Amino acid sequence: MPQNSLQPDLPLIVIVADSAQKVRYVHEEMQKFLDYPVSGCSGRDLSEVIWDIAGQRLNGTPDKGYGELLFSRGTEEYRLTVQLLDSGREQAAPEITVILQKNGDTERRNLEQELSLNLQRYKIALSRCSNIIWEYHLDEDCAYLQGDRRLPFAPSGKITDFSKKMVKDKCVDPESLPALRQMFLDLKAGNPMACALLHIRRNDGGQRWFRVTHTVLRSGDGADHIAIGVAEDISREQKEQERYQQEEKYRQALVVDALASYEIDIDNDRIIEKIIENNKDMLASVGLSVNCRYTQFLKRWAEKNIHTEDRFIFLQEMNPDVLRRRFENGHQEAECEYRSLNANNEMIWCNTTIYLIESGGHLMGFVYVKNIEEKKRKELELLRQSRIDPLTGLLNRAACLQEINYLLKENGPEESALLIIDVDNFKMVNDTFGHMYGDKVLAGIAYKLRDIFDEDAIVGRLGGDEFLIFMFHIPGEDAVCHKAQIVARELQTIQQEGENQVVVTNSIGIAFSPRHGCRFQELYVKADTALRYAKQSGKSCYSVFGDKISRVVPMQYVNREWLLDELEEIVYISDIQDYTLLYVNRVGREQIGMKLEDFEKKKCYQMLQGRNTPCPFCNNAKLVKESFITWEYENPYLKKYFIVKDKLVEWNGRPVRMEIAVDVGNHLIGDYTTTAKYHMETVMLESLRTLNSAEDLESGITRILELITRFYDGCRSYIIEIDRERGYAHNTYEWCREGIPSQKDSLQNIALDAIPYIFETFNRKQHLIISRVEELKYTYPSEYQFLKRRRAHSLFAVPFEDETAFSGYIGVDNPNINQDTIRLLDTIAYNIANEIKKRRLYERLEFEAGHDTLSGLLNRSSFVRYQSEIEKKCGASCGIITADINGLKQLNQDFGHSRGDETIIEVTRIMRSSFPEGDIFRLSGDEFVIVAMNMAYENFMKLVKNMGIELDSRTPSGVSLGTTWVEHLTDFDVLLHHAEELMLVNKQIYYKNSDEVRKHYSPEGLKLLVHDVEQGYYRLYLQPKFDPETGTVHSVEALSRYQAPGRDLQSPVKFVSLLEKMKLIRYLDFYMLEEVFRLLSRWKAEGKPLIPVSVNFSRITLLESDLFQMLTEIQSKYDVPCDMVMIEITERIGDMEHKVMESIGSKLRKAGFRISLDDFGADYANMSILSIMHFDEVKLDKSLVENLVENEKNQIIVRCIIEMCRRLHVDCVAEGVETKEQLDLLKEYGCTTIQGFYYSKPVDAGQFLV
Repeated sequence: MPQNSLQPDLPLIVIVADSAQKVRYVHEEMQKFLDYPVSGCSGRDLSEVIWDIAGQRLNGTPDKGYGELLFSRGTEEYRLTVQLLDSGREQAAPEITVILQKNGDTERRNLEQELSLNLQRYKIALSRCSNIIWEYHLDEDCAYLQGDRRLPFAPSGKITDFSKKMVKDKCVDPESLPALRQMFLDLKAGNPMACALLHIRRNDGGQRWFRVTHTVLRSGDGADHIAIGVAEDISREQKEQERYQQEEKYRQALVVDALASYEIDIDNDRIIEKIIENNKDMLASVGLSVNCRYTQFLKRWAEKNIHTEDRFIFLQEMNPDVLRRRFENGHQEAECEYRSLNANNEMIWCNTTIYLIESGGHLMGFVYVKNIEEKKRKELELLRQSRIDPLTGLLNRAACLQEINYLLKENGPEESALLIIDVDNFKMVNDTFGHMYGDKVLAGIAYKLRDIFDEDAIVGRLGGDEFLIFMFHIPGEDAVCHKAQIVARELQTIQQEGENQVVVTNSIGIAFSPRHGCRFQELYVKADTALRYAKQSGKSCYSVFGDKISRVVPMQYVNREWLLDELEEIVYISDIQDYTLLYVNRVGREQIGMKLEDFEKKKCYQMLQGRNTPCPFCNNAKLVKESFITWEYENPYLKKYFIVKDKLVEWNGRPVRMEIAVDVGNHLIGDYTTTAKYHMETVMLESLRTLNSAEDLESGITRILELITRFYDGCRSYIIEIDRERGYAHNTYEWCREGIPSQKDSLQNIALDAIPYIFETFNRKQHLIISRVEELKYTYPSEYQFLKRRRAHSLFAVPFEDETAFSGYIGVDNPNINQDTIRLLDTIAYNIANEIKKRRLYERLEFEAGHDTLSGLLNRSSFVRYQSEIEKKCGASCGIITADINGLKQLNQDFGHSRGDETIIEVTRIMRSSFPEGDIFRLSGDEFVIVAMNMAYENFMKLVKNMGIELDSRTPSGVSLGTTWVEHLTDFDVLLHHAEELMLVNKQIYYKNSDEVRKHYSPEGLKLLVHDVEQGYYRLYLQPKFDPETGTVHSVEALSRYQAPGRDLQSPVKFVSLLEKMKLIRYLDFYMLEEVFRLLSRWKAEGKPLIPVSVNFSRITLLESDLFQMLTEIQSKYDVPCDMVMIEITERIGDMEHKVMESIGSKLRKAGFRISLDDFGADYANMSILSIMHFDEVKLDKSLVENLVENEKNQIIVRCIIEMCRRLHVDCVAEGVETKEQLDLLKEYGCTTIQGFYYSKPVDAGQFLV
């Protein structure tokens, strides 16, 4: 500050405030005017501090730029002047300064007496003051510097033209000039004080900030002649202000997207600001408030809200001591990612960042908490995808390598084993059933491997048909070999589809650590060597590196043991002749206490009944394949009561006994002591009988719910199933008493967070007993409303599980009796859950049988069934789309199957969104079919067009589509064939513009065709058409012929069908068309008369989407009218859908060509085609002409066709006329044109005379 004490008539800056009038600085001189410490002024309102000093309000307002007041203390009078200063820079906010000046209006004699003393004080103050001070004479515009300090632009003591020099001097930054000019204008206007903030450039190149203040000294005559100028260097203060503003802006920017933000005093371990998230006080939520200990808050917050797996790292990273060390090591921030409950009680991923700043000698932290849930989920998903094989869900090769190396490195030479499993004959599976079926086999193998090995084992897919198992902390090498036997046995299957079948076995190579190595690469080489040895030894076996082969006998028939192991009942298979046990499922083995290998060569009566001879009640002789025999039995050996179901089944090619035993409790019979218990057990047994004998699951469960409702005298019983993936619950079954309305439809898609009390109770595996629903009204209002809506005032409910997770519950609303026997619900829930589990397993198998695993679409098997049933829908409109993904195989080869799978999934998504009501099938790797029933043609084509655009833009090489639509479906297979034809035609366009070789494209054939055309082997022949009345030629038909050197001339019948099959016919059709235009052009140039020429086009060429473009392109090369060329299309085009024919006719007409219908009557006369397309000519097939003379029916038909053509104003051409008798009859019928050998055979175009 400029002075250490107040001098008479000398201004002293005593207060500095910001633009918001908050005090930032108070001079220590002010202590004499205040009743409290000067430090207490900081942060207070300026007006309050002025009142405390002067005891009166300010005359004028600081925000207007100026104000002052006079006040007295004792015998002294003072003047307070308030000035709003603006630097003129946009970045710097204005500030308010308060200047205190002691009035010099005491008696003159006192002034004179003290004048000398004051002058000395003034000189001493100048010598000690760091400010630059001068006298400014306003009238002269001259300044006299006081003391030794000088202005940067005024080295001398006297400065003339002071205001002009200051404004013009280059030392003043241009941005400060407006403020400087305003200061001098204020002085000239008579203001007693004027200030400016100036940015000054020093001679050494540095820059400083000065606060320049002029205070006018009034003379005795009242005129303003002299002002005292003070330049105070405030560079440091200005930098602090700018830093403060920058920090504030930065902080505000951070707060925008933060869940919460607050400030902490790290050195004093205090939170000095409220923590608000979503209008909720987060400190109060853990029983704390502002100024609480920061470490106390961390501990409580972590215990209540932080995920248990993340608490340690959160507490460690956010600890004050850790933060202080980070700051001392030069770090300006600390952050931590963790999972925490937010204000809505949702567990989300969060990021807490603490910016560390030293302020006032204290280390402070500005804390920002952000929601990174979406970002973190994407990161974790990308990490998971990078480690998981997409087909099997197992670890991929890279992840296996990383995990195994980590275990080997961290744990040293522990006993462990590496197994490499390779599927035998897998290529045969792919070749027999296709790659999609092969993928199913691999997925099934992965499923079994996960089931066989515990969670500690690493199970992965190395690639192709190779799998890897790494077992750590093994009990011994024999245990591993035993596991290998189980794997080899469990993975043996026969894949069968239709009449084809192929046996799938596997070979296994094993290496042990540390015996064979302590690093993955060493173990892998040894295990792979053992695997190759197993393969060379006949496959279907396992081998330990360096040891002998251990053979596993391959199965000969499909083994469904893995499915039986999924059941919760005891299931066993035994020989009906000698009672030998062939198989016991997992539950049976656990009940008996036996291992998988223990039952081999044992008798069923020994292992299951504890007998030495066959059971006297054995019913083997009564068993049949068609149905179960159901009976009840108390097993004295197992001491349990069972409901038993026996049946004759096929097992490995022979009839065997299969028994399913349902456990209904320990010695239930004979233990009843009360009527209630007896009634309960009766209901239990009746429920089990119902489940096992019901025709279908729904009727069985409905009957059981009725039994439960009546047992408890309730009004409604029901089953709620949980869909954890989607977060919803669904009422799947219910039974209501008469007069009680059903609630099933209204209890669908129940959000789990809407029933937290119920959900959490069952998650804890507890029963739910609510005696009075009203008790939930205030504690769980959402569930209260949930129960009240269905008129429940009390309820019983017990959960059931799927594997280990709660998957649903069975409940009774308003039970009135037997409320102490909830055990009944427990037992029934267990059995119902088992049935539901079997149903879900069946549904899954049924779904997989009819659906594609990757896309979820219906598969080829479903399509075959669909074709057989579609005939029922005949008569309805039907649109079919066939689709083939372009370049999928190349995509798989270049970027891996995962990229190809992504493309398939994207194509599936687009198809589903385009045709949500359509039936969509994936027939094979890249082939799809969409069937849309009862859709108008215009809407269908619009959807097809939009889908095609999206498919082309969202896939690497696009998708080839073929579409057909009929108003009335008659033959689905024909319609499908036409769609496939169109798709293949469009596929050719893709191949034509691509270098790829595909199954529908023959580059060698095309190369040969182009060579033959260039060599002139394909030649143009013409056959004239005659007017039968005059015998003159009025048009010709262009015909192609093929003749290679040394070979006979070949007609089109020899090569057209082959070119159509190879999809190359378009090249010949367009070549012949151009030859015709070239011929007509030559005739015109030679001055010969032009006659119309007709050209044959294949049906496949007519289907091409670029037909119009090709026709126009060829015609534009020649100066020949298009109506001189007629396009002949075969009658077989009538098989096409009407809309397709209309489109073809429209394209030809638009191009200017005439149209001829060829071979009319060859197979059958499709009369409707004549009403759909406009023809210029109809050609009778020669089959109608050759028997014309002998066959009267032919004569009637031909006469009618000719008459029809006459009425339609269409020229009728008779082909194949060879005799005069035929000619005479045709002339008699009025035929207008004759073509055939009678007049002329086809001749070479070069020899044809016009």
